Amino acid sequence: MEYLDLSDWEYRNEGNAALVVAHKTENRVLRLRKRDRSSISQVNHVHKEKIYKDAQNALDYMEFIMKPVLGAAFIHKGELVQLKREFLQEIKVRVKNSRPKKRLITEVDENLLYALQMPDFCRLQPPMPSNRNPTFAIEIKPKLGLLSWVPNSVSDKMKASVCRYCVIQHHKVAVGEWKHISKFCPIDLYSGDHSRMVYALNALFENPQNNLMIFKDGKSFFDGKNNDVRELERLLLPYFGATCTTQFQSDNSISALVNIIQRILVATSNSAFLKCDPNPPALTNRHTDTSVGSNGIRHRTEYKCCQSGFKMEHDSHDYLSHGSVLYNLIQAQKLNSLNVESVYHLYQRIQTEIETNPDQLDLLKIDGPYNSSEWRSILNRDNQTAAGSGGASSEEVEDACRKVFQFLVATTAKDTSIMIALQPVDELESGTPSHRIIHNLTTDRKYMFSISLVDLDPKPFIRIPKYFKRETEVVKLYLKNTHDA
Repeated sequence: MEYLDLSDWEYRNEGNAALVVAHKTENRVLRLRKRDRSSISQVNHVHKEKIYKDAQNALDYMEFIMKPVLGAAFIHKGELVQLKREFLQEIKVRVKNSRPKKRLITEVDENLLYALQMPDFCRLQPPMPSNRNPTFAIEIKPKLGLLSWVPNSVSDKMKASVCRYCVIQHHKVAVGEWKHISKFCPIDLYSGDHSRMVYALNALFENPQNNLMIFKDGKSFFDGKNNDVRELERLLLPYFGATCTTQFQSDNSISALVNIIQRILVATSNSAFLKCDPNPPALTNRHTDTSVGSNGIRHRTEYKCCQSGFKMEHDSHDYLSHGSVLYNLIQAQKLNSLNVESVYHLYQRIQTEIETNPDQLDLLKIDGPYNSSEWRSILNRDNQTAAGSGGASSEEVEDACRKVFQFLVATTAKDTSIMIALQPVDELESGTPSHRIIHNLTTDRKYMFSISLVDLDPKPFIRIPKYFKRETEVVKLYLKNTHDA
């Protein structure tokens, strides 16, 4: 059991299931599991073993499923550390004043004595201690970049015209989670078109909600609650303005950062030196290339969400390059070809089988282990389910499981966050740099950068009914709002 000094740790961020604390001087963070305040956490010996097994299972999910799907260059596997209950009890009190009010219905569960320790992605990976310039980290939640998600009962017109994120915006405003509908649309971000991507990123800066956060040396200073754009311009200017101030206006430092982010998002993982040009040349090959589109080398986007405010002057025939972080995310999302209504029917079929034959629960590997052949086989899109020993019925259940597994992996990819760490460099050292470099040609500034993917937890099989219920509710509200309008 590792001894941790409470004074070395500070609140960083949190989601629905975990709270993150960061070490003040070392390259590591702890993800601490949470529970509802109203629930009672009672952990016996058997439960402790299950907690450890589940935590190790989550690490296996990252290693054996998400790393092959999303690319080893973007995935950093963590490790389990055992903590003292006293540390967790003190952390719970210490971070209380730093937490968002809406998150206070949950708290750190001091009875869960294991935490996932990860690198601190608000730092360069690996960190560069010799550089005294601050490190900026940009966290983006790009969400689902496909249109084929709507339940079967909805009209075909809606299925092919609106993305999930834009539909859910109506629900979030209706329940008071946000005041205004965001102009951000994931379809624009995933398009590969420079202008559409910049439009989408600018929309995030205008109304970040919980899809954009910016950190400086690990401290959050721009997010859905603290989003003063003028203050952000002032803070960014010394690091993203031009080296010669007469060449670059002070109100364009956000524009400079947006163009840097866009360039990094479309860069292949093996690109060591990038040039950022806010006016890139148009693609020379804009015709339909079915060989390129079908063999998976590039992701082509030709469609647009009807809720996007971007004004297209021509049909988009741009691509995401193979190996770029957005390309890998969209390919992972494409593992699933079913909407949640169809997946829910498969869930019911599997549940019926388990209720009839309880021994099937372990055999079907519903929630892992994720290094099993049943789970790893889903990474091959062309792989067909082998006939089961139980005949047609068994084969149908195995096929249903495979499709549900693909849905759950695609759902993880939908909720994954991109972390970009940027550190200005005054002069490049001679020889090969240890980090990737991006050069902003407009401001003549260079930055070391790293890019990582986080929030890669497995989605539980038992959560599928909840997904189905939520999708049904948000679609009904969207249809009502758009019909009334």
